[in-house]
Amino acid sequence: MSTQMKEALDQRIFRGTNRHKGRHISITPENSAMKHLVYGRIILDQEVPRVFFETGQLESGLICLSGKCTIEAEGQTFELDTWDSIYLPRDTDVEVSTDSAVDLVECAAKVETRYPLQVVRYADVERDGSLRFQTGGPATTRTVNITLGKNVEAGRILAGFTTSEPGH
Repeated sequence: MSTQMKEALDQRIFRGTNRHKGRHISITPENSAMKHLVYGRIILDQEVPRVFFETGQLESGLICLSGKCTIEAEGQTFELDTWDSIYLPRDTDVEVSTDSAVDLVECAAKVETRYPLQVVRYADVERDGSLRFQTGGPATTRTVNITLGKNVEAGRILAGFTTSEPGH
């Protein structure tokens, strides 16, 4: 494999994003081929039960992959459970905490406009066939779950998760 091809792949494949406790940003426009995306994880447990951060010029979306947490932002408190999401506007101070353990995906992008904070319950995504649907063929069936899409007012963020059928 050529050095140039390896460097291109190194800017597209990021492994071990779940290796760090606390808040860890893995992908940015500076270290990847992504033009706008910022991606990270927030992993909290009894050892590291809380993180604080500011969104700055970025709109941010958090998707709860597992566990439960409390999010405080804009003077409000929200509880997120597995598969729930929250859209955080730019220029927002955020505190995420848990009494047990939680794993959140964080995706963000720079925006000019400040959109409203919005919580998305997974139960609402499940009921909307344009946000949760199956695709693929017999050996590649998967369920696409768009948790931050047309259901939120946002500038650039479109995020969700995909689950595959066993053996696919």
